Amino acid sequence: MVSEIKVKALMTAARYENTWCRNQIESVLKHMGIPFEISLGVFYNQCMQKMIEAAAPVTDYIITIDGDTLFKPSQLQRLLNIAVQEDMDAITGYQIRRGAKTMLGCKLDAAGAIEWNGYPIEVDTAHFGLTVLKSSNFAKLPKPWFVCVPDKNGEWSDDRVDSDVYFWLKWKEAGFKTFIDPDCRLGHMEEMIVMYDENYRPTHFYPKEWIAHNVDTTVADMVEERAGDVARCS
Repeated sequence: MVSEIKVKALMTAARYENTWCRNQIESVLKHMGIPFEISLGVFYNQCMQKMIEAAAPVTDYIITIDGDTLFKPSQLQRLLNIAVQEDMDAITGYQIRRGAKTMLGCKLDAAGAIEWNGYPIEVDTAHFGLTVLKSSNFAKLPKPWFVCVPDKNGEWSDDRVDSDVYFWLKWKEAGFKTFIDPDCRLGHMEEMIVMYDENYRPTHFYPKEWIAHNVDTTVADMVEERAGDVARCS
């Protein structure tokens, strides 16, 4: 299937990344014969737009990859097959938010649980962990494509709009549709801390959980504040 269409995989390396995870990504792409480009710039917005600008005119589909996403060749092949057969603008897999239990992406008009009939679900925002985008759409998409927007007070609170969300809202505004395939369940690498509990049993914590249980209050406040700053930038 890949040999019948022109595709290219793009990834920025200025985010959370693990060498082992990156090796897995490169192994999958090499196995599938997919060209792979990695941007080394620290400015995510600029790197993503520049790589897409260069790749879109010479490909049918662009594959975006985050350095902390784990996937199998069959999963990427599935997304490519659906994108081509259903002529989709964008499709990605089902991925859990790091350090949480909610999915990456949302359907803004959903009042509760979303019914799934086996067909990919149309959403308003998604992610770039493993996402297939139709290259020809970018010629019709007004620039800039990735912009971080602060809240109404000019601060980076939870009311900000991150650059990836900005992209998806602009993508929808241009008339393009985005889908998430729940049958394509992607891995999302994250940090865990393991230590013995009081009964000397191995116990795993997320970083925030460890801070809450194992750091003095004053230090915890300082670390938590810093961790929040880092999380907002990741």
